[in-house]
This record gives sequence, structure tokens and C-alpha cells, in this order.
Amino acid sequence: MMHWNKISRSCMTLPLLMAMPAQALADSTTAISDFEEIIVTAQKRDQSLGDIPLAVSAMTGTDLQAMGVLGSADLARLTPSLALVQTGPGQNTVSIRGVTSSYNLAPTVSVYIDETPLDFRTDARASASDTDFFDVSRVEVLRGPQGTLFGASSLGGTLRIIQNQAVLGEHQLKAEASGSTVKGGGEGYAAKAAVNLPVGETLAVRASVSHQKFPGYTKTVFPVDYFAPSAFDPVTDDENGRNERTFLRLAATWQPSETLKFQPSVIYQKSNVDGYNQSDSNRNKYTYANQFTPEYTDEMVILNLLASKDLGFAELISSSSYVDRDTLSIEDYSALSAKIYADIMGTTDDVPELQTLNYFPVNFESWSQELRLASSGEQRLGWLVGGFFQKVTNDTNQVVESEEFGAFLADLFGIPATSDIIGYYSPIKDRQFAGFADLTYEVTPSVSISAGLRAYDLKQTITITQTGLLAGPFTPTVTSKQSGVNPRANIMYKIDEDAMIYASASKGFRAGGGNAALIAPPDACLFGDAYNPSYGSDTVWNFETGQKATLFEGVLSINSAIYQINWNKIQGLVRSDCGAFIANIGKARVRGIESEIVLKPVDGLALRASFSYNDAEIRSINPEVIGIGVNAGDRVIDVPKTNFSVGADYTHEIKDNLQLFMRAGLQRVGSTPTSYTTDDTRTIRDAYTNVNAALGIGHGPFQLELQGQNLTNSFQVHAINFGGLPVPPDAARYTVASPRMFMLILRYSMN
Repeated sequence: MMHWNKISRSCMTLPLLMAMPAQALADSTTAISDFEEIIVTAQKRDQSLGDIPLAVSAMTGTDLQAMGVLGSADLARLTPSLALVQTGPGQNTVSIRGVTSSYNLAPTVSVYIDETPLDFRTDARASASDTDFFDVSRVEVLRGPQGTLFGASSLGGTLRIIQNQAVLGEHQLKAEASGSTVKGGGEGYAAKAAVNLPVGETLAVRASVSHQKFPGYTKTVFPVDYFAPSAFDPVTDDENGRNERTFLRLAATWQPSETLKFQPSVIYQKSNVDGYNQSDSNRNKYTYANQFTPEYTDEMVILNLLASKDLGFAELISSSSYVDRDTLSIEDYSALSAKIYADIMGTTDDVPELQTLNYFPVNFESWSQELRLASSGEQRLGWLVGGFFQKVTNDTNQVVESEEFGAFLADLFGIPATSDIIGYYSPIKDRQFAGFADLTYEVTPSVSISAGLRAYDLKQTITITQTGLLAGPFTPTVTSKQSGVNPRANIMYKIDEDAMIYASASKGFRAGGGNAALIAPPDACLFGDAYNPSYGSDTVWNFETGQKATLFEGVLSINSAIYQINWNKIQGLVRSDCGAFIANIGKARVRGIESEIVLKPVDGLALRASFSYNDAEIRSINPEVIGIGVNAGDRVIDVPKTNFSVGADYTHEIKDNLQLFMRAGLQRVGSTPTSYTTDDTRTIRDAYTNVNAALGIGHGPFQLELQGQNLTNSFQVHAINFGGLPVPPDAARYTVASPRMFMLILRYSMN
């Protein structure tokens, strides 16, 4: 408690710093580099980043390129309190401020591409997809619950990726080509291009395309004996985890009048992955055992129509979206069969190969419509009202097959032989209605207060069909209905045009749902008494105070916040000996502090630092699930207490039209438990340090850059035994980041 009080007092001194005379540092500098104003839509209206009483990190496309941020996975090293667990190419679980998600749960961070919500369930096969930032206008990370304006799955915050729109009256062209190599792995390449073309005075089109091959860097070996790993097990693939991704986007802007605008867009993305970036704890680094190479494909289409009408007193905006995503995982479950066989036989000697395949296709389809009306102009009372509808179908089909293991089980139970060990088909249908409103009132030129709420009504229906030798009794259809209100309120005090402090309270929620059946009656399973065909929503309340300041005539920027989050009815995975299911496991509390600092002492030089501290702790346990390994006082899993990064980028004008640029950065991520089984050290993810750097030269429209990632070649574990996938007995399976990698990038840009 004393430690928390010290942090609180330190944070509260920040407003005093903002009141210091700006001239004190300005006089000592030889050149001033003002911060460019960034316009964001974090509150669903155009506002300056410095005028929003929320913790928001925003980076323009130019910023992203300058800092070497190529995609979603790079954001975490620059954004405080943002964590991204990457369990494989294109398979990301995003969390903010210690509010995490896990296997088969809806996300705790809502992800938007432009105006389209992408609320995929995080079941390791259909989680947040990778997004390339080549033709992105800006990225916004909204920290803290955003349930009022962005709805369900915004418990921890919202990640918004805003693409470049077609620009009227301008010809634009940019292109990029790159090659990469990774230590101990393969080679990769990328080719990207974007073009903007005007068609008359009222129409413009924009197209962007990219194709990338990401090098693999893990090895697979054939496990001659799962229970006695050997250095002589034959290598079957020495470049595992290869990933090829194709991206295409077409967009248009049609403005038939000054007050009416239409912006349709279509996105197509496909990834093909051979193997996973995994490593077994009982083998050499970057090596894991499989009887065959896993495969993963991910294909997604996003359609959106954004229409806006200026009514004079307000702007009417309509966003219509359709998303269709298909993923397919083909995985090796042979380790699970080997363990079950050994347990039944009572010995680990002479366990046969028992090759077992897990076939896991998932289809996600979503229709959504939002209509909102926002007040226009500068006035003391600003307002926003809107409505939202979404219909989602999520079809999951899983089959575990093994001829050898099926024959063994059939003989054991005296039943006809089949290769279908267990399978299930589980279509999930979600329907959501919501209405929202938000008001901001300027009490004085320096003081503003805001309040908002969102009323929602949800319905989910899950139908479960089980097949196979191990299929158990089940409830064919489970329907859950939920409704409620998410409020928020804040107050802002502007010290001057460049500094402000604020305080806020906000609520977020994540929808509940239904469970698949266990393979035996619940009363016959360890922890099965906690099983329920459905589980409820979990909610968070966030209480926060913070400050934003640009000081010393644009030399220094400091944005900080201190907060407490109360998390109730946490959705968590309960593992029984008859299968896993979701339950509301208890309550947690997160206390944290975060800060972003940018110093620009002279022209061309920027020094950056970000820091976050999150003390996320389980406070109480649902009595129905006591004994599953979660205890009051445990840390919330996958939440490093400390995370910080420092970096510098410098551009030097050698002569007219010729620039030298360089950057370097260091990120430190603290250790964290990844499972509530606290007596097993294999579930602790160690802290790691990541060092990146780049050097380049620009001449006119061309730019050549040499980039190095993970320069110290540290072994970085992102996840352990993620999703309960079968692992070799008495071992842990790590999902690991790339070893040292170098990339050479050639860019061209014409505006």
C-alpha cells in the first residue's frame, strides 16, 4: 500500500511541472521542433489529441514509419500498458492495462479497422489478425474501458487502425520493396504499393496492395519417444513458421456536393502459415517436436460504406460493414494421445506413434450498422447520439482423428473402431442492439465536464453437436440474453492552451455466452461441479486521473495517467479432466500508472520514453470454482508488472534533398505468470529485453533503410502452452519471437 501511495503522490506532482515557466528550457535550446497537432476520432468526432480527457496514444503514418512500426505486433514496444501475445503469425491477443483475455474467450480490447469492428473470439485460430501499416493514416490506442462509444469487448480499451482514404484532386504514389534474413532461419521479402487517382472533381479512388513472405525460424523434429527426447531425433523442417500474406484494399471518395460524402472500401487479406513459432522447454531453443508440420490459413474480406451529411447544426454519419473471415488450423495432437495411452497402460515404455490430427476450421461472419449524429462547430454544449446493430455468426468445427488411437480406444471399450476420437460442431449466433449518447459542457473557458451512456441488449445462441469415441452428454442449444447500461463521466481543467488535467470514471463490459459440453457428466469430472452451460458478462469500472502537456514552446511532451480498475465476474477458462469450459471465476483489481514522454531538444532529434506499471491481482474467487488453481492474491495472468521503452530518432540534412536518418530503441518487458497453476515454474514467462535499430538515407522521393530487430538475439517467450494445446509430457511449449533479424527496405513516394 505504501508503494502505491508513493506512486500516487509522484503522479500528482505532474500538474505542478506543467505550470513551470516555459522559458526556462526554451532559452537553452538552439532550435525548436514544435509537435505537430494530431487530429483523432477517439470520441467519434474530430478533436485535437491534446484536447481529449482520455488516455490516448496516437501515431500518424509518418510517425509509424519513422519509428519502425510495420504492423500490429510492433505497437506494444511503443505504447504504455499495451500487451500483445502473438501465438503464431496472424494470431494475436491484445490486452490493455492488465485486462487480459485467453483461449476461446471474446476479446477484452475491441479492434477497429476504420469504422469496422473486428470482435473475433480469441481461440488461437481466429484472434486479432495481423494488419500491415504501409498505407495507414494513423493508429489510435484508447486506454481504459470504452464501453460507452465502442460497446462490448472494450473492457481494457480500443485499438483503432485508420487507413488512408482516397483524396480528391491529388495524384499520389508510393512503393516499397524489402528483403530480410533471420538468424538460424530463412529469408523473407515484401513488395508493396499504393496509388491515389482523381477522377474528375468529385471522385477519387485509392488502391493499395502488398505481398509478403515472413521467414521461418523454428525447427521441428520427429519425436521418436515423447517421454525421452533425444538430440538425435530427426529434423523434419528447419524453417518452420513460414508465413506468406497478401493484402489488397480498394477505396473511393465520392463527394457530389460540399455537404455530402460517400467513402466505400473493400479489404482482402490472406495468410498461409507452415508451422508455428514454438519451442519445447526440454529441447534446444527454437525447436519443438511434431509428427507433421502444422498448417494455418486465414482469409478475410471487409466491406464498408461510410457516408456523411453536413446538416449545418450537426453531422450525420452512417457506417455499414460486412466481415467474412475463414481460418483453418491443422495441428498435431499426437502428444495428447501418447500421454493418454501411457496413463491407461501405466507405463511410458513402448508407446506407439499414435499420429493424431486436429482439424479446426472456423468461419466468422458479421453485419454491423451504426448511425450517429454529432453536433457541429464550437459551442459550449457538444453532443453525440447514435445507434448500433450487429449480427454475428461464428461457426466452429473441430475433429480430432487418429486411426491407431481410435483402434486402441475401441478395443479398450469394446466398441466398433473409428478414427473419430472426438469432434464438435458449434455455430454461435450473436445479435446486439445498442443506443448511445455523449454530452460535453464547457462550464468556463478552462473547465469542461462530460457524461455519456450506452444502453445495450444482447442475445447469443449456441448449438452444440458432439461426435466421436469420447463424445459426452451435452445441452444441444444454449441461449443467453443480457442487457444493461454503460456510463462514463469526466472533468477536464485546461491550465493553458498546452496543458490540462482530467479525472474520469468509465464502465466497460464483455458479453457472456455458452459452453461446449464436457466429455462426461459434470459430477464425474474433477472441477466439473463448476460447469454451467452458460456464463455471464464480466464488467470493469475504471477510475482515472491524468495530465497532458506540451512544454517549453514545443520541446517537451508529457502525457501521464494513474488509475484503478475493478474487474468483476471475470471470464476464465476452467480446466477439468473432462475438458475445458468458461466460468465467471471471481474479481480482480488493477492499480497502475503510465506515462509517455517525448523530448525534441534540437531540430531533427526526438528522444522518446514510455513506462507502465500494472499491479493486477485476483481479489476474490467464485466459491463454485475454488480449487481450480486460482486463489485470492494471485497475479492476473499475462500481465507484466513493469514495461518500459526508450528510443531516439535523428534526421540530419546533409545537403538539399539528401538526408541521413537513424534510430535506436530498447524495450523491457517484465516477467508474468501465464497460468494460475502457480506451483509450476514452467508457466512463468521470463522478462526480456528487445533492442532495435535502423540506419538510412533519403534522396528526393527515394529512401533506403537497413533495419535490425532483436539485435542482442535474446530468447523472447510470448506465450506458454497457449490455449491448452497438447504438449510433450513433462514439458512446456513456448511461443517465441524471432531471433536477430535484418531487413533492407527501399521506398519511393510521390505526392
